[in-house]
Order: sequence, then structure tokens, then C-alpha cells
Amino acid sequence: MKPQRLADLRDDEFDALIEQHIERVASGASDPPIEDALAVWLDRLATQATSTITVEVAISGDQVSLKPAGETDQVLVRGNEIIIGKHRIVLQPVVPRVAQRAWLGQ
Repeated sequence: MKPQRLADLRDDEFDALIEQHIERVASGASDPPIEDALAVWLDRLATQATSTITVEVAISGDQVSLKPAGETDQVLVRGNEIIIGKHRIVLQPVVPRVAQRAWLGQ
């Protein structure tokens, strides 16, 4: 019997595979990194997308400014916010601790 590729799994089969992975890791078994399975899952989601919206990002210090690269009525972009349907995504820069210490003179 030929093994099934992750990309060919139905959603319920993929979910079961993830649950099995979690149980094996919790019991101390070693498995390939979960990131591999998640990458495949994200690739599957990307193939289901019906359109692509490019957002230009400008970062100046701790300020983020977003602008859609083209006209769209499906997504609202304002400052550091992206609104898609009922979802609001806020982008907030995170300064690594080393840079924070340098900035604070520590």
C-alpha cells in the first residue's frame, strides 16, 4: 500500500494526524518536527485562496504603515491595521531585547 501524501489528506485526516503527533510527543517519542506538517497544511490553504492581495509595508522606527498595492473592496487597510470581513489584524513591531537594551543605554 502506497503511503498517502500530507497534501492529499482530507482536513479530518490531517487533524487526526496532528493529534497523534501531539500524543506521541507527550509520551516522549521523537517525531519529525511539527513545522513540516504545518508547512504542508499552510500550502494547502494557500492553494484554496481565490485571490491575492498585496500590501506594501513601510516601517519607520516603531511605526508601521500599510497600503494596498492595488484597489480592493474586500480588505480595508488603515495605518497598521488590516480588516478582512469581521477580522481585524493589527501589526505591531517587536524590538529584540538586545536592541532594547542598547536603545536604553544598558
